Amino acid sequence: MSECLDKRFEAKLHHYELGLLSEEERYELELHLMECEHCFNRVAKFAGAADLMKHSRKVRNLIRTLDSEATGEKADTAAEISKPRIRKKIWPSLVPVSVAAVIVFLFLILKDWQLEFRPAQEAVAQQNRMVVMDFENLSDASDSLRLGEIVSHLLTAALSESQFIQVVSTQRLDDLSEYFLREGKRPPDSIRALELARVVDARWILSGSYVQDKADVLLTMQMVEVASGNVIATERVTGDTSMTIFSLVDRLVVQLKNNVLLPEEVRQESLRLVADVTTHSPRAYRYYLEGIEYNNKMYREEAARSFEKALEYDSTFAMAYYHLALLRDKSYLEGATKYLDRAGTRDQYYIRSLKATNDRDWTTAIGELKKLTERYPDEKNAYYQLGLFYYTLDSTEKAIEYLNRTINMDTLHKLAYNHLAYCYNRLGDYEQAVRAINQYIALAPDEANPYDTRGDIYRTNGKLEEAMASYREAVAINPKFIHSLSYLGLLHLFRGEADSAMSIFRQTLTISDNAVNRANARLYQVYVPLAEGRIGKALEVTNDVITADRIDQVVTSPVLSKSLLKSFIHYEMKDYSRALAEMEEFIPRYRELHPDDSVNHMDFYVQVLVQNGQINRAREVVQQLAKDTGRYICGMYNYQYAEGVINLSEGRATAAIENFNKAVRLTNEFSYTYMLGKAYLAATQYDNAINTLEELLYYYEPGRAFMGTWSVKMHYYLGTAYEAVERYGDAVGQYRTFLHLWRNADPVFEEIANARERLKKLENEL
Repeated sequence: MSECLDKRFEAKLHHYELGLLSEEERYELELHLMECEHCFNRVAKFAGAADLMKHSRKVRNLIRTLDSEATGEKADTAAEISKPRIRKKIWPSLVPVSVAAVIVFLFLILKDWQLEFRPAQEAVAQQNRMVVMDFENLSDASDSLRLGEIVSHLLTAALSESQFIQVVSTQRLDDLSEYFLREGKRPPDSIRALELARVVDARWILSGSYVQDKADVLLTMQMVEVASGNVIATERVTGDTSMTIFSLVDRLVVQLKNNVLLPEEVRQESLRLVADVTTHSPRAYRYYLEGIEYNNKMYREEAARSFEKALEYDSTFAMAYYHLALLRDKSYLEGATKYLDRAGTRDQYYIRSLKATNDRDWTTAIGELKKLTERYPDEKNAYYQLGLFYYTLDSTEKAIEYLNRTINMDTLHKLAYNHLAYCYNRLGDYEQAVRAINQYIALAPDEANPYDTRGDIYRTNGKLEEAMASYREAVAINPKFIHSLSYLGLLHLFRGEADSAMSIFRQTLTISDNAVNRANARLYQVYVPLAEGRIGKALEVTNDVITADRIDQVVTSPVLSKSLLKSFIHYEMKDYSRALAEMEEFIPRYRELHPDDSVNHMDFYVQVLVQNGQINRAREVVQQLAKDTGRYICGMYNYQYAEGVINLSEGRATAAIENFNKAVRLTNEFSYTYMLGKAYLAATQYDNAINTLEELLYYYEPGRAFMGTWSVKMHYYLGTAYEAVERYGDAVGQYRTFLHLWRNADPVFEEIANARERLKKLENEL
């Protein structure tokens, strides 16, 4: 039968198994069991749990331990009759089994229940906030295996599954502890823990210790009421060394749930086993925590290796895949979504948000994070990620709002200051950007990333020397900080120091310990002969590094970048047919890797078509770009650029200026501003040409190095603009700079002979 024949008896089943029925009630129920298959099966399930209690050594040991504690507690209660005890739920005196057995029995039969809760329960959770402190490893004072830390993280993960309590995040506690240390206060002991708990409005504090000898493991825990500072409960669980730390934590959670101070609903709800919301491998979890620590310091490569190590021990670890999807590539997202049901509720929001991001479903991605903050209002990382989302979507003011909310929750949130600096810098508020990054440096003076960010702020504001000094500070702290090292090489290149740049790019290749980073480092090595005007050598090196990438089995963006660069090199060599052939080989490969992107690089494709005299084909591409302008911002500026190129080819410089200006307002790509400068020259608007090309002198982005010949030619064109407005001294300076940078250039460039002739004429006149 699928339902009970008489609901009155079904309601008494648990009382029956726990011996809470009178003899008459028991007799009537057992007669009912002979007739009702539904209730009989329910009791059979209870019998299975009872059998496990009888035959499982681990369960029996747990009962024995709990029972001995309960007995001791009764003695304490008798001695202190005037003091109310609020340690465990009091069962009626007619229970024919020990309190410990009842607790374990209920856990065994109720752990598979799936309960549904209404949103109103969130208010209950907010009233029941809990802080879990790091457990002390009494067996190893240095906690070399981080077992004390692991216990606290696992407890936090397990208890966070409850709808009726809120557990303050471990990261927030770490940040607050660091704050106290910075203020000159002693590390958080029991008194300091109370101070931490009051700051985060917690009601309870959980702390404890971990002890292990050759045969046994002991976890002890105490629960402190923040308002009074009194210890209101103590618990302990023991097990042999064959048991995992996850099992011990689950036992501790079972005992904690039965503490009478927790809401009644907590004891009724079924929490998932902690291994089912994290990992079943202690080693995997240890590497996972290590990865989180590296990631917080922005040591991305070290973090990725730790998460990869975690997957070696547990290939179903959803959150390890999640972080690798962020650090490596999106292919890891498949593992995160595949094992989504093995992640905790909190982590599932993050995974679903990333999945939506990958699908370009920004509404869902942001919505998942907002739902996360509703369920876990202390989850500052969700506010932080919302800030990053809005920054990426160019809603910079909204990004600042969420980043400030993150900082309001945690004044020591280093990465929030990091991205706040980028936000203010984007808005052109240099002073606020510097203030934010200096706050980050004050919080993390021994980390490389804040100096790297400060280098970015200086660099994007044209302060080359200050940027290089800041990047050097980052590399001094972490010699493998590739971002700083790469930009240091680029800035040497922009200063005309080709040998120093090549030395740094080779160093970057040497320290890169994954294929993608090595492929990027090889690309940078092409930039050196390109900037020197040795165009034939640049093509030779490009072919060499493409071969090296194939040997390294790289098939992602860095390889495609080199194919695109080959087209640009042929274009600069005036071998336009070969440039077109390279582009028509590049575009389908790019689409294969980015199937949703039909616009990027089509602007340069139009430019190559125009130089090949294929104007009609170029117009067809522009018409297709026009259709995509409503779908993508990049579709708009690709379209405007392509229109500008066609305008210039037709001698319509004014129309070209209008289109290039529209494109430049949408993106700060080097090539766009460069072409705008050339359009101004074609229209004889020399003052505008000077302003535009002077701006490029302080443009220190990789895109400038990618189009390295244009980077040097801008000195020539700026010289011609100065000459046209009779600023002869400035013109001489630009011609000399141009000819010095291309002192070893191939003779293919007509600008070299022209610059020499102009320079000679001006020098004779001055």
